[in-house]
Amino acid sequence: MKRKWRNNRRNLQVPNLISILLVFYSVKIKNLREKEKLNLNEQIGDLLADDRNKEALIGDNSPKTATTGDNDVNVVDFGIGEVLDSLEQEYSIVDKVGNNINPKVASIVKQIFSSKLPDEKLLELLNKTTRPGNVDIYLQSVNAEILGSSMKGYTRSKDIKYQKLGELILKSSYTMMSLVGKLLETKKQLPVNKDLLTVELKLAMDCMSLLGHTVQTLNLSRRDSIKFDINPTYKPICNQSQNLDTGKSKFLFGDDICKKT
Repeated sequence: MKRKWRNNRRNLQVPNLISILLVFYSVKIKNLREKEKLNLNEQIGDLLADDRNKEALIGDNSPKTATTGDNDVNVVDFGIGEVLDSLEQEYSIVDKVGNNINPKVASIVKQIFSSKLPDEKLLELLNKTTRPGNVDIYLQSVNAEILGSSMKGYTRSKDIKYQKLGELILKSSYTMMSLVGKLLETKKQLPVNKDLLTVELKLAMDCMSLLGHTVQTLNLSRRDSIKFDINPTYKPICNQSQNLDTGKSKFLFGDDICKKT
């Protein structure tokens, strides 16, 4: 009987011990949380104090706050406004313009670019514009091998239109070449401002560079329009990489296409 009483007493003591331990640990955890909260508040206070010290050192150079209407909008400006202005100018899609030219010349140019020349006037200009004798650039025609490789009439007709456009570009470049020659003669003979004349020569050469680039771009378009309508054997030579040395040739695909196939 006595042993049974002791066992019951021991069983009652175990729950009491567990309860005491739970209370102890809950109090300890609560104290730790309070301590962490105090440390966090102290850290925040230190950060705020550092910010106030930095503002005092910076003075008027601190970021400004922009206002719009009744609401304040915080806009931090560290000189980025100037950078954005520069980027806006560099990547602007608005047409950039240079200095004005003579008003009468400007009026004539507007008329020229607003309508096509009459056929008679165009023919007159083409006939009087000739290629300088020591300049070997030509209006390139399609190689006979390509013409005889099942090239359809529609494709051939489209290429002839391209050729006519190329002829106009080349004639324009011949005129510009003659102008450069005249400017050089003037520079040698007359007491002119040589620096100014050099600028004029550079403008003329820039014009010829653009015309030359246009001719090469046009020839590339001609090859692209042909390659889907010819014998598959010749399709690879329509690629730009195969036509880097055709500028001096009279033919669109160079002088000897057999070496390329």
